[in-house]
Amino acid sequence: MKPLHITISSCHTGVNPAPGIGIARSIKAAYPDCFLIGKDQSAFSSGLHSEYFDEVWITRPWSDLDLPLHLEQIRHRLETSGGYFLPASDLEARWLANAAIQSVLVPSAETFDRTVKPFEKVSEILPAKVPEFIDLSTDPRDIYNFAVSHGWKVWLKGPVMDARRVYNWPHFQATWAELLTTWGRESFFLQREISGLDVTVAFAAHQGKLLGAAFMEKRQITAEGKCWAGDVTECPADLFEAIENFTQQLNWTGGGELEFVRDEAGQLWFIDLNYRFPAWIHGATLAGINLPGLLIEAASGIAAAPATSSSRQFTRLVLEIPVLNQMQLPAPPTFRETKRGAVSGKLSSSSPGGLPQLMQRMSPTATSGARFKLSEELTEHEQKYLPKILKESVLKNEPSAFRTPNRLFLADTVDAPFKLMKKLAAGRRPVRLSPAYSIKTNPDRRLMEAALKAGFRAEGISMEELLWAREVGFKFEDMVYNGPVPLVEKHLEGQAIHIVFADSLESFVRLCKLRPLVAKNIGLRLRPFDVNSRFGLQLESLEQFKVIAAAVREHLPAGVGFGVHQHHQSSVTGQKSWLKQTQAFLEQAKTLESICERKIEICDIGGGWTSESFAPFVADLLDPLLGDIKNVLSHIKEVIVEPGKAICEQSQVLVSRVLERRGEGHVHEVVADACLAELPLAVDFARNVYHMTPGGNLTKLTSGVGRILGRVCMEHDILANGILLPAETREGDFLIFSHAGAYEASMSYQFGIGSNYERQA
Repeated sequence: MKPLHITISSCHTGVNPAPGIGIARSIKAAYPDCFLIGKDQSAFSSGLHSEYFDEVWITRPWSDLDLPLHLEQIRHRLETSGGYFLPASDLEARWLANAAIQSVLVPSAETFDRTVKPFEKVSEILPAKVPEFIDLSTDPRDIYNFAVSHGWKVWLKGPVMDARRVYNWPHFQATWAELLTTWGRESFFLQREISGLDVTVAFAAHQGKLLGAAFMEKRQITAEGKCWAGDVTECPADLFEAIENFTQQLNWTGGGELEFVRDEAGQLWFIDLNYRFPAWIHGATLAGINLPGLLIEAASGIAAAPATSSSRQFTRLVLEIPVLNQMQLPAPPTFRETKRGAVSGKLSSSSPGGLPQLMQRMSPTATSGARFKLSEELTEHEQKYLPKILKESVLKNEPSAFRTPNRLFLADTVDAPFKLMKKLAAGRRPVRLSPAYSIKTNPDRRLMEAALKAGFRAEGISMEELLWAREVGFKFEDMVYNGPVPLVEKHLEGQAIHIVFADSLESFVRLCKLRPLVAKNIGLRLRPFDVNSRFGLQLESLEQFKVIAAAVREHLPAGVGFGVHQHHQSSVTGQKSWLKQTQAFLEQAKTLESICERKIEICDIGGGWTSESFAPFVADLLDPLLGDIKNVLSHIKEVIVEPGKAICEQSQVLVSRVLERRGEGHVHEVVADACLAELPLAVDFARNVYHMTPGGNLTKLTSGVGRILGRVCMEHDILANGILLPAETREGDFLIFSHAGAYEASMSYQFGIGSNYERQA
C-alpha cells in the first residue's frame, strides 16, 4: 500500500514559530510510515532541516511566484501523489481556499468571508464577548479618545495577521504606518486589551463535523505573545458544544484555533481566530489529543495510530540541528543596525516565509489608496462653528490675501465649557467646588476673561503668570499657585494668594516662614503612584510619611489652612486608571492627615482631560468623586478642579496653506506653510484636519497613508501622519488643524520665518 503523502507549509521554528513542524510531528505520531513534504519559501525556514520531513520543497519567494502557475504545481503534486496539503499560515489558507481543491484541507472561501475580524458574528455563536474596538477608517480624534479612554492599553490589529501593542499616539502612528507598508491596506482596527489569563482552543473539523478540540492555558509567554509552555486539557463541555455548532454552521474543514482571554470573573473574551492549527499543536498531541491525526483520518479514511498521553503540560526547547546537505543556508545578509525604537509584534514581517508579500498581492497595496473613505461627515459641533468662522475670516475677502499660517479663535466653542463649570460651582454640595483656569495652558486674554466671568480661580506656575492674571482682572486672593519656582513675595504687595502648593519639602518650609506675606493656605503636591513624574513629594514608605508629617507639625503655622494637590493627566493614563490613582492619592492624604495631626481642608485634583472626555466626566463621575473625597477627608471644605485643555483646546484652529503637492493621482504628501513652531505637539496627539479649496469647498480628511509636512528642514517637522489627502489637492488650498487652542497655542514660537533675529537685536 502506498504511504500517505502529506504536504505541510510554514515550517520556520524561530522565537515566533510557525505551525508546520508541530503539525509534522503530530502526523508522524499518527502515521509513522507516511511521506511528509515540508514546503516553504527559504532555506532559512529552519523546520525544513528537521528529521520529520522526507522531502523538502522550496519555492521562490511569494513576491516572485507566478501564483496561477504555483497553484497548478500544487494541484499536480496532489493529484500525482494522491495526498493532502495542510497549509500552516492563515494567508496561504485564504489564498488556497479560493481554489477549492478538495485535498487541500482548509476552510472554504465562504468561511473566510463569514468570519471577518474583529469577529462580532463569531462571538454570537461562542460563549465569549468581543472586546471593544474602533475601526481605523474613522475620525482620528475618535481613535485617539478611544485609546485614551482605555489608558492606552490597546492593540492595533491587522485584517488577517499581526497584532501590535501601542502605547501612545506617536507609537500608534509609527506602528500603523509599518503595518500598512508591510501588509497592504485592508481593515485595521484598534482593540482594548483585556487583562486575564490567555487560553486557547485548537480544533479539527472535516466538512462541518468537529473531530476534536484541545483546551490550553498558556503558562509561559514570549515577548511576542507566543506560547512557550502550556497546560492542555479536554475542552469544557459547553465550549465544545459551541465550537461544534460553529464548525457545523461554517462547514469547516481543516485545523483551527480560537484565542481567548479569561478575566478574573471567569468571562471569556474572544481575541482571535486562526484558520489553521496553532504552533503549539504538538503540545496537544503530547497530552493525548492528536488533532492533525484526526483530520487526516477523516479526510483519507485511513485509521490513525491511537494517541497516547505523555503529559498534559508541555514546554519548548531551543535545539541545534544539522542543516541538510542538499540545501545549505544562503549567504548571511549584510550588517544592518537594529532600528532604535523599532516596534515588534506577534508576527515578524521578516520571517523566511515572506508572508507580507503574499498579503500585498492578495489585497490593494498600502500605497494605492484603495479602500479608504475619501472624507468624513462633519459632526454637528463642526457644522456649527467651522463654516461660520472660515467664511468670516478666510473667505471674507479675496482668499489669496488671507495670511497663513493663522490661528483663528472660535468664540462659539468657548462659552459651553465655562458655562458648564459655572453651573457646577453654583450647585449645592457638602463641599465647595472651585474650578481653576490653568494660565499656562493658554494665557489668551479672551479665554481668561471668560474664566473670570464664569467665576474661576486663576491657577499659575510662575510669578509672571500671576501678575498677568491680575492684569486681566483676577485678585491674588482668588489664585492658586503650584509651580516649582519659588514665589517672589515683593510682587504680591502684601496680598496673600488663596493657596500655594509646595513641590518639595524645602519649598514647604520656606512658604511656612513667609506665610503671612504669600499665602492664606499652604498645601503639598503629592507624587502619584505608578506614574513617572518629576513633581511632588513621594509618600511610598513609612519613613517618608514620618519626615513630611514632622515638617508639617513643626513649620505649618496655627490657623493656616492645609491642602493637598495631585496632577496627572487622564488623557494619558485613561479615566479608570486616573480614578484609581486619585483614590490612592486620597488614602495618602488621609494617612498624612492622621500622622501630622493637621486637618486637610483643601484638595486640588488637577486636570488633564481632553475636551471630549470632560463633559462625560462631569456628568457621570464628578459628584461621586466629590462624595468620596468628603468621606475620606472629613474636614474638607473646598475641592479645586483644573479643566485646562478640556476648556480651551477646541477654542482655536490653525489655518495653513499647501505650498507643494507631491505625487500623481492619489496624493501622498504635501508641504504646508505651517510647521512645528505653530503646532509644537503636532505628532503627540490626534487632531482633525480639514481641506478647503479657495472656493470654500470644505472636507474633513480621514485616516490614510499620506503625510502633511511642515515648512522647515527638521526631521520631525511632520504636522500629520496617516491621513488621506484628496487627489484634487492643489497648491494654495487651505489645511485647517483642529484642537490648536491649548498648549499648541501657548507653546508656539517663532521659527523658520527669519524675522525673529531682527526683533531680538
